[in-house]
Amino acid sequence: MKINQFSKFAAAAALAVASMGASAALIDFKDAAWGTAISGPPSTATATVGGVTLTASNYGSQLGFTSYLTWSSTHGVGINTLVPLTGDLNRDEVGWLEKLTITFSSPTDVQSVLLSKFYKNELITGTEKFDISANGGAATTFTASGTNPFTGTFAFTGANYLELQGNKLGSEASVQGINVATLPTAPTNGEVPLPATLPLLGMGLVAFAGLSRRRQSA
Repeated sequence: MKINQFSKFAAAAALAVASMGASAALIDFKDAAWGTAISGPPSTATATVGGVTLTASNYGSQLGFTSYLTWSSTHGVGINTLVPLTGDLNRDEVGWLEKLTITFSSPTDVQSVLLSKFYKNELITGTEKFDISANGGAATTFTASGTNPFTGTFAFTGANYLELQGNKLGSEASVQGINVATLPTAPTNGEVPLPATLPLLGMGLVAFAGLSRRRQSA
């Protein structure tokens, strides 16, 4: 009887943990915390909030191009590249020669990426395309549909970092958010954070043990 009760409890606990892991969370780049972290212009090429770090880069650095992050409460994050003599390039959006790297403090299961200001046939280049890759792997290319925000379904388990950039000349978009299974948590004092479900499971086991002891004493 006791073994059967424990088996039922273990099954219920496993189901609860699985349901928690399946829930989605949003990394919202429209949040004012990102505006504070980026605080531009002139701004920084990197910013961190919680367990997420953004880094702006470009493919013309050897020619003197410099890039920094930009932020909007409406569209999220983008990149502004300063081009010598000609001025700014792709203000507030991640463009063709620019790359936004999103690094997580711990491996993260990504479900989709929300892009803003990413439209079809907005520019003379025609249909816009945008590339997303994880952990340095092959990129997945998304074609603009005209919706805002555009949802790029990008399922990847255990992403350490994402890289986003325009696929061709004229293609660009702001990054509004990322849907993940659970939010990455920044380590405290160099410690590796435990999954939030582990303390809950431990509390449940302690409570169950106490209940069993009370029944035995009765």
